Amino acid sequence: MSPQIMPSDTELRSNRADDVLALEEDTRLRNDIRLLGRILGDTVRDQEGADVFDLVERIRQTSIRFHRDDDKPARRELEILLDSMSTSQTVRIVRAFSYFSHLANIAEDQNNIRQMRARSAAGGTPRPGTLALTLSHARAAGFSAADLRRFFATALVSPVLTAHPTEVRRKSTIDREMEIAALLNRRERVQLTPEEIEAANREDPTESRKALETLLGKNPTNAMLMARLGASYRTVDPARSLDLYRRALEIEPHNVDYAIGYSSALVQARRFADAVGVLRKVISAAPDNYVAHANLATALYSLKQYPQALDEYEWLLKAKPDLTVTHYFIATTHDYLGEYEQALTAYELFLARADPKTNQLEIEKVKLRLPSLRRQIQLGQGVKRKPDPTRKP
Repeated sequence: MSPQIMPSDTELRSNRADDVLALEEDTRLRNDIRLLGRILGDTVRDQEGADVFDLVERIRQTSIRFHRDDDKPARRELEILLDSMSTSQTVRIVRAFSYFSHLANIAEDQNNIRQMRARSAAGGTPRPGTLALTLSHARAAGFSAADLRRFFATALVSPVLTAHPTEVRRKSTIDREMEIAALLNRRERVQLTPEEIEAANREDPTESRKALETLLGKNPTNAMLMARLGASYRTVDPARSLDLYRRALEIEPHNVDYAIGYSSALVQARRFADAVGVLRKVISAAPDNYVAHANLATALYSLKQYPQALDEYEWLLKAKPDLTVTHYFIATTHDYLGEYEQALTAYELFLARADPKTNQLEIEKVKLRLPSLRRQIQLGQGVKRKPDPTRKP
């Protein structure tokens, strides 16, 4: 039996170095994908609304539980979730996950480039897949430079072009992908300070608005660009946001998304009565739109139209039972109506489910209110709500 050949110390050190390098490269790739995924999530929430973002996240997390842990209940939950989606929701969800796949591919491409650059800098054996390694194999097999020249002098090299219709993309899309790749490359090659890294991790809305303004200048009748700009200006310049959404709706008057964006801008500008009028029409066309109901609840509450606001908050609670803050608004609405017993029940439900960090301000307000509310109930104050035959079930 031949003696077992053990790797030398040099080979062991080389293997360990390769393992460390592979681990570092994998970590960098994961960080890049997480960064791009976070920015995509922010964009989805900004452009499509919190309801679409929440649905994407729920599908993603449920899929992870099923795939990683072979969680059968997660599989059933996923099936129910996907089967219950409307066509409009399905299109948006598919688009969001497709964008993520594109972004992950960009990150992987950049990681491959990073690996090739690192191995080139280290020197040594040529990398797999390179021309240098192919020539090295030819030399080891006994082929001389003259042999290769004679071969290629008579060889016929003919490319095969295969049509892939699904791969046809607009130049503008390819340009954006190249820009993302260039930014990842710059992030990798520039030695940033901790402050610069933190700034680079944040989306720059000012630069985004500048880019959209430039595009709109070149495409002045593009309703989609107007709506995207309107969303970007909503909190910083409500008047500009309203103008952009209004112009978008003049071009596409039946676009529900633009109408919801317009109503959000109206709420931001505190034009609550106008927002109610717009939202009633939106809900008539899209009765299950969560964002529309949420905006309507906010507008009615701000107008002190508490019975109607309560209808909307209860609809929101049925649509998303896990959204704790809805209990808070249901409680305060009952409180304003003088329905103290219902308010107490809703406040206690809110406190039982509230997150100490996320709902800190609301928790403090409730704790301040509860002692006097309980005294009012003990004194028999408040009103008993009577059934309203005109109220929505």
